[in-house]
Amino acid sequence: MTAVTIQRQGGTHVMTLHPAILAAIGAGTGTTLTLAVKDGSLVATAIPAPKRRYTLAELLEGAEHLPALYADTAGAL
Repeated sequence: MTAVTIQRQGGTHVMTLHPAILAAIGAGTGTTLTLAVKDGSLVATAIPAPKRRYTLAELLEGAEHLPALYADTAGAL
């Protein structure tokens, strides 16, 4: 169990979380958390970041050089 002190920063209240606490819930800098109160306790749950989806153009970027690469290495095979 770790104790933290709630501090005022501008118009909000903040608390600092120890890295071990963040690791235990699978969170880190930039992670979005859902916060809920359950039986008088604050429950923080990390929301998994959406998986990056690539466009076909991004996936094929640089592929125009493959035929020349294959031709250069054909003799090695």
